[in-house]
Amino acid sequence: MTRSARPAAGRKSRFRTQRTQEERSATTRRQLIDAAIECLSEFGYLESTVEVIAKRAGVSRGAVQHHFGSRNDLLIAVVDDFGLALAEPVAIDRNRSVAARVDAAIERTWELVRRPHFIAVVQVWLATRNTPEVVHVTGKKIAQFERDLDLSWQNLFSDIKVPPEQIAVTRHIVLAALRGLALRALYRKGRATWTREIAALKKMAVAALS
Repeated sequence: MTRSARPAAGRKSRFRTQRTQEERSATTRRQLIDAAIECLSEFGYLESTVEVIAKRAGVSRGAVQHHFGSRNDLLIAVVDDFGLALAEPVAIDRNRSVAARVDAAIERTWELVRRPHFIAVVQVWLATRNTPEVVHVTGKKIAQFERDLDLSWQNLFSDIKVPPEQIAVTRHIVLAALRGLALRALYRKGRATWTREIAALKKMAVAALS
């Protein structure tokens, strides 16, 4: 090995070490968020302490402080993670009929709100609604997610002769209805599929967009 090659090898080694550390950090953060989601959805807000979440994640209590700073910051990350998933652009063919596009959009949203993650977010919303340091951050994030979702639907149905505001309102009603059905499902212990209700919701959305 030549003398000039050694520094390059050293840089590569340092880069790999740094990357490995970043990967481990990202993995631990993911484990903590997933553990918080599980605990919140299973035990509720009060029982989901830092100790309980850390134990579920298989890490030390100090890992929460290291990666998030506080319990509230971890809860904000749970809300943020759900919002990012909900607002993530989905590839739906705009050449399909309005009904087919509505069907695909509603099915994806329904899939997300049926997960424990949504229940965890509801737990955070209800328990921290009078906690300014949490509400201030989550409120801003939710407002941005709502704008992203409105834009996503407006782009999805931009070829039809309906004002963008009406498309946004239709989306608001759809999401509110799906959230309500997801919450009702809690009392049925997962037995309800709400197939007829969702079919009716799809028809109403198509009618609003036609």
